Amino acid sequence: MQVVESWPDETQTLHRRLRDLVTLLAMPGAWTNRDPHTIAEDLADVLINVLSLDLVYIFIKDISPREILEIARMPDSANGRGQARRIGALLEPYLNSKKPSLPHSISNPVGNGVLHITTAPIGQDRDYGIVIAGSQRPDFPSETEQLLLSIGASQIAITLQQLNLLKEAEEDLKAQASQQTAVAELGQQALAGLDLPALMDEAVTCVAQTLQVEYCKVLELLPDGQKLLLRAGVGWHKGLVGRTTVDAGIDSQAGYTLLVDEPVVVEDLRVETRFKGPALLHEHGVISGLSVIIQGQERPFGVLGAHTTKKRVFTQDDVHFLQAAANILAAAIERKRVEASLQASNNLLQAIIEGTTDAIFVKDLQGRYLVMNSAGADIIGKPVEEIVGQIDTDVLPAKMARIVKKEDQRVLEIGRPETFEMSIVTGGKKQILHSLKAPYWDMNGNIIGIIGVSRDISELKQVEAGQRLLAEAGKILADSIDYSTRLANVAQLAVPELADWCAVYIIDEEESYRQVAVAHVDPAKVELARQLQQRYPPDINAKTGPANVIRTGQSELYPEIPETLLEATARDAEHLQLIRELQIKSAMVTPLIARGRTLGAMTFISAESGRHYDQHDLALAEELARRAALAVENARLYQAEQKARQEAEAAQQHLALLAETRERNRLAQELHDNVAQALGYLNLKIGMTNMLLEQGELKEVKANLQELKNVISEAYTDVREEIFNLRAKVSVGLGFLEMLDRYIDKYRRFYKLDIQLVKDTDETLFEFPPEVGPQIIRTIQEALINVRKHAKVDKATIRLWQEGDQVCITVEDKGQGFDPAKLTGPENSSFGLQIMRERVRSVGGNFEIESKPGQGTRIVLRYSIN
Repeated sequence: MQVVESWPDETQTLHRRLRDLVTLLAMPGAWTNRDPHTIAEDLADVLINVLSLDLVYIFIKDISPREILEIARMPDSANGRGQARRIGALLEPYLNSKKPSLPHSISNPVGNGVLHITTAPIGQDRDYGIVIAGSQRPDFPSETEQLLLSIGASQIAITLQQLNLLKEAEEDLKAQASQQTAVAELGQQALAGLDLPALMDEAVTCVAQTLQVEYCKVLELLPDGQKLLLRAGVGWHKGLVGRTTVDAGIDSQAGYTLLVDEPVVVEDLRVETRFKGPALLHEHGVISGLSVIIQGQERPFGVLGAHTTKKRVFTQDDVHFLQAAANILAAAIERKRVEASLQASNNLLQAIIEGTTDAIFVKDLQGRYLVMNSAGADIIGKPVEEIVGQIDTDVLPAKMARIVKKEDQRVLEIGRPETFEMSIVTGGKKQILHSLKAPYWDMNGNIIGIIGVSRDISELKQVEAGQRLLAEAGKILADSIDYSTRLANVAQLAVPELADWCAVYIIDEEESYRQVAVAHVDPAKVELARQLQQRYPPDINAKTGPANVIRTGQSELYPEIPETLLEATARDAEHLQLIRELQIKSAMVTPLIARGRTLGAMTFISAESGRHYDQHDLALAEELARRAALAVENARLYQAEQKARQEAEAAQQHLALLAETRERNRLAQELHDNVAQALGYLNLKIGMTNMLLEQGELKEVKANLQELKNVISEAYTDVREEIFNLRAKVSVGLGFLEMLDRYIDKYRRFYKLDIQLVKDTDETLFEFPPEVGPQIIRTIQEALINVRKHAKVDKATIRLWQEGDQVCITVEDKGQGFDPAKLTGPENSSFGLQIMRERVRSVGGNFEIESKPGQGTRIVLRYSIN
C-alpha cells in the first residue's frame, strides 16, 4: 500500500492511522460467508501492511473437533503451513501463558536480529485464540500499533463469534430436522401397525442415534406401582432387557420423573441430589441423562430415558424430541390397548353371535346383509359368504323374500322394534321362525339399517301342540270309568293331530292281545281297518309291531316305511296289497305301561299327511301312551277296589254279626250264672219264708227277708253292670289312652272301685290301629268286672309298660285269687276269660293270666310294636 506524502509528517501519520482504523473496522463486512482460514489470512495480510510488521502469527482454536488454525505472515518469505507450524512452535510460550513476564523479543526466525513481540487476544480470555505481532523496530509496539492490533483481533473475534453462532444455529437446525425426521419415521412405523415390542425397539434405537447417546431405555410401570421393568433398550448389558427392574420412587431417575410428572434432565449423576441413581445407571458409567413420562389411559405407562457417559447439557429441543417420541409410544400403546379392547369386544360379540342357535343379522337401508351368523346361514341354507352383501331376493324364495321385505319396511316406518312369526321352507325343511327386528341409528340419530334376531320355534310349537294334545287327553281319560271308551276317545284325539291312523291294543285275560280302538279321519277307512283286523288277526309271535312292543316293553320308531318292511309284515299277497293301499309313510308303536306292567300298545301311522316321525314325535306318543295306560290301570284298580270294598263290607257285616252273637252268648251266660240263679234262689227262699210266716217264726222270717234283700241288691248290681257295659261303646275318633281314661273314670264313679293307672313307658307306643284299641278296651272292662265280682277288693292297678318289641298292659288286684288250673277243660272253663282271650288274639295279641288263691290275680295283654 502506497501513501501520498502531501501533508506534514504528523498529519500524514494521523491520516494513515485513521485510514488503517477504518480498514480494520470495515473488515467484518468483507468476511461475510468467509471461512476462518480465509479470514485469518486477510487479517494477517492487513496487519503486515498497515503496521509494517516483520511477523504476524494468528492462532485460532476449536475450528472443528481436534483441529486448530495457524497463520504466519512475514514479508518476502514463504507463508506455507509448515512455516506456520515452525513459527507456532517458536511462539508456544506466548500461546500457553497469560503472564506478562515473558520476554518481549525473540530471535528472528527467518533472518538476523531480533523481533520485538506483542500479543492481542482473540476474544475475552483468548476464547478463540491469539494474534502475535513482531517487528525489528526498537519502539515497537507503540500505543497506536497496540490499539490497532487489538482492534484487528477483536474484529476477527466478532466474526468468529458470528460464525460460531451461525454454525450452532445450523447445527441446531440440522438437529431439529434430524429429530423431526426421526419423530416422523417413528410415527409412520407406529401408524403402520408395527407390534408394540418392535416399535419400542425402534424407538430406543432412533432416540439413541438421534441424540447421539450410548443408552436409551423404555421402562414399564408394573401393576403394583412399585417397580419399573426394562421393556426395551439399547447399549445395556446383555440379558438385562425384559428382566431388570428399577425402583419407581426416589431411588431412580425414572421414579423421580413419575413423582414430579415432568421431564427430568441430569447434567452430572455423580453429584445429583434430587434422587439416588439406580444401580443400572451407575454400573454403565452414566453421567448425563434425560427422561420423560410415557403417558397412559388411567396412569403412566412408564418412562422413556436417554443417557450418556459424557457430561452433556441437553437442550430444550432434546427434551421436546424425547417427549415427542414418548408421546408416539403412548399413542401406540393406547391404540394397541383400544385395538385389544375392540378385538376382545369383537371376539366376544363374535362368540355371542356364533355361540347362539338363533339367527342374527344386520341389514342396511337397501336390504343388503351386512352381518349374518352361521345359525342364520343354516336356516337360509347357504354359506355366510354367499349371503353377506346380498338382498333377500338373492338368497330366499320370491314369496318369502316379499314377506321379509314387508316386515323390514314396517320396522323402518315405525322406528321401533317389532316381532314377527312366519313359516319358511328351505332345503325341503319347514321351519317356524319368531323374529325380533329393530332399527339402528348413526351418531346423528338417523336410521341406517335393521338388526334382527330370528329363532326357530318349530320344536316349541311342536311341544305346545303336544301339551295341548296331552291336556285334552287328560280330560278325555278322566271322563269315563270304562277304559275301552277312554281309549277309543284318545285314539280319536290323536287323529289328525299326531297321526292319520291310531289304534289301541290291550292284553286280555288269556295273555293275548286284541284291538279295542281304531281311528281315522275317514270313517270308511276305519271300517276297512276293522275288516283287515278280522281277516288277519294279530300274531302274538310277530317280531315287529304291537306284539313285539308288548312283549319287550320297548317302543318302535319307523321314520320311513321301506317296501321290505311291508313285505315282511304281510301274511300273503292280498294282505300286502291291502297294506300298500294304506300308503303308510311313517309309524310309531308305543307300549302301554303302568306301574311297571305292560297293559297293551298304541300304534300311530302317518299316511296321507306325508309326515315323517322323529324322536320328538316318539316322546309325545310315549307320554300319551303312558297316560292312557295309567288311566286303564286306574280304571281297573277302581273296579278291583269297588269289588274289594263290597267284599270287605260283607265281611264286616259278618264279623259284626259274629261279635253280636258272641256278646249275646256272653250276656246269656252272665244272666244264667248270676241273675237266673239269683231269681231261682229268691223264689225258693220266698216259699220258705211264707212257710215260716205261717208257722209264726217271725224271727226266722225277718232273717230270711234280710237275706232276700241282699240277694236282690246283688242281682240288681249285676244287671246294672251289664247295662253299663252294653251302653259303654267305644267313642270313634278317640285314641286308646283317652278312651281308657274315660272308661276308668266312669267305672270309678259307678262302682266306687279305686283304679290306679301307671304308665312306665312312652305313651306314643300305645297309639294302636283303629281296629286294635277298642278290643283291648273291652278286655280291660272284662278284667275290671272280674275284680269287682270275684276278687272281693275295692282296689285295682292298670300298668302300661314295654318289654322288648312288645307293649304290655297288666290288670292286677290283691284279692282272693283262684287256681287257673281248675278252669281248664270245657266243663270248668270261664266264659268271660274265654271272651277276653279271643278278643286279644283277634288283633294279634297275647293273653296271659296269673293267679293263686289268697294272692290276687294278674292279667297280662301283650301286643307287638311292629
